[in-house]
Amino acid sequence: MFLESIVYAIILFFLMGNLYLMDVSTNDLYCNIILSLGAGIYEELIFRVLLIYIFYQSIKFLFRLSKFSTNFYAVIFSAILFSSFHFIGAESFNQEAFAVRFIAGIFLAFLYVQRGFGITAITHSFYDIFVIFLLT
Repeated sequence: MFLESIVYAIILFFLMGNLYLMDVSTNDLYCNIILSLGAGIYEELIFRVLLIYIFYQSIKFLFRLSKFSTNFYAVIFSAILFSSFHFIGAESFNQEAFAVRFIAGIFLAFLYVQRGFGITAITHSFYDIFVIFLLT
């Protein structure tokens, strides 16, 4: 899982390029690592495990779509909320930042549907670590 997650995090890092839009790092190494691990686990629990499940079940019940279509819409809706969530607080909305996070949300949601929570949470955590240590 560890090595697989590193590979996915590297893919996400290169997919996103140098477009990390929010500076949340501190000068404390341990704080940065804990922040990265916490964000990966917390955001994946909320946006993948909880929201994809809720969207999947709701769409399946309301519209009776195929499994593929239901998963597709659940992934898109969770990615929209994932991207929007990052604008709560000090950062003001802009389209580029929304698009970048939306793409990351789709990538992580697809990864969750295909590989599960563990791989996705570790991938997200490693991506955040890469961003904090390679781009700051």
